[in-house]
Amino acid sequence: MQQDDQQPVVSGAAVPEGGATPEPAPAMSVAAAPGLWQGAGAMLWYLALQVAFGAGVAAVIGVLYGTEEVNSRIADVGLMGGALSAVSMLLIFWLKLRNQGAAYRAAVGWGPAAREFGPALLLVAQMFILIRLFSGLYAIAFLSEGDLQGGAAEEIIAATNAAGGTLQLVLTWVFMALVGPIAEEFVFRGYLQSSLERRFGAAVAIGVASACFATFHFQLTLWPLYFIMGAGFGVTFHLTRSIWPAILLHMLNNIFALAVQYSGWTQGAP
Repeated sequence: MQQDDQQPVVSGAAVPEGGATPEPAPAMSVAAAPGLWQGAGAMLWYLALQVAFGAGVAAVIGVLYGTEEVNSRIADVGLMGGALSAVSMLLIFWLKLRNQGAAYRAAVGWGPAAREFGPALLLVAQMFILIRLFSGLYAIAFLSEGDLQGGAAEEIIAATNAAGGTLQLVLTWVFMALVGPIAEEFVFRGYLQSSLERRFGAAVAIGVASACFATFHFQLTLWPLYFIMGAGFGVTFHLTRSIWPAILLHMLNNIFALAVQYSGWTQGAP
């Protein structure tokens, strides 16, 4: 989203009497978009919620089952803490956006894509292929199967798969394939990237937001893979000017990763 944003088209605008040309709709105001502090604040709030809910879930497990059970159920702590923080963040976004004007909502991508449905869907498919290609090549060249299983999300999936519990399985898919991608795209693309882009331009914004996204997953070995994914999501958000294609791409990527993990075939897949 560049500073030379086009003015939004207002359909059905009334034409004044006498055939005069109606006044153009006001251009999207830079001041209406999230500022840098808001963009960084959204990321920090999400991190704080994950820590708080993770600690809360650990405390509940300790009270119910004993403190020695906390370490053995660390995957449950991560899963429940992540899911609760994502749902809470989405509630915060909803409360924030419902009280903002159309320009602010458009700036964070809450609106239809600038491209038609077909081209936007084609872009999502192209970016998905590129993400899988580059992340797969990097994984094959530099990572072992153990490295691919070393991330927090991968450990949660492995623990859920080993436990075989239906509730855990459902929560894992709902969190990682649905709720998580929506929350993360609003944090890292809708707020962080859009705030950076208005100050520093698209390239810097996509790069910084992708780096923050990769760092947020707390796994140095897999950092380049998460950066590749974040860059793909960021480019999609920038080109479509909407958060929804980026969310769809994020969901597809996570569904693919979940399917790979549960199938037992991990070589070349983050």
